[in-house]
Amino acid sequence: MKTDFDLSLIDDKVLDVYVLPALNRHLEDPTFKPSDIELEWVAHSFVDKDLVLNVTFMNANAISPLELQDRLVIEFKNQTWPYDPKNEVIYAKDIGKTIDDSYRVISRPIQKQLEDSEANRNFAESSQRGTDSMKAALVFTFLVNLIMAGALGHMIGWINTLQLIIHLPMLRILVPANVSVFFQTIIPIVTFDLIPPEWSTEYFLDFEEFPE
Repeated sequence: MKTDFDLSLIDDKVLDVYVLPALNRHLEDPTFKPSDIELEWVAHSFVDKDLVLNVTFMNANAISPLELQDRLVIEFKNQTWPYDPKNEVIYAKDIGKTIDDSYRVISRPIQKQLEDSEANRNFAESSQRGTDSMKAALVFTFLVNLIMAGALGHMIGWINTLQLIIHLPMLRILVPANVSVFFQTIIPIVTFDLIPPEWSTEYFLDFEEFPE
């Protein structure tokens, strides 16, 4: 696939995107309202074979309220992929090719969502600022450790504790959405990712090209 695919061809006539409530709560919970799981989606990009959708939940706080998470379902309505006649985005061998039934319905659990509010945006921004401060403190402690042995030991012990906490989602332990946002901001700290990878890669791996 190429990047010049006409994304307007990927609409609700091609895909059906919806939330499947966990434990049939939409049938058994008398307080459930269909509007709680309404969503809007749009095709964001289509590069190579990766299709990216932007999904917006109308009521983010109502998604995955139980211990068992709701699921986001993406279903292809047609057996054939839409073809854009303006661009040769599908190779000749793929034109008219049917989508295998095992891939026509994709379902994934949805983690708890954070409402797009001013308070939550301020929380995310303050967490990011805190991460920048922790990076600076870690670099400063490392430099001090070069002069006074042992100064970095307490910082490493603190980071080791954070590393254990940050891996809790891998054990399928559900955490609130704001905790997930905080985890994302401190991951660079616990992984010692202090130098931007785009800068370090260019600096250390900038090899000269030699003529053949």
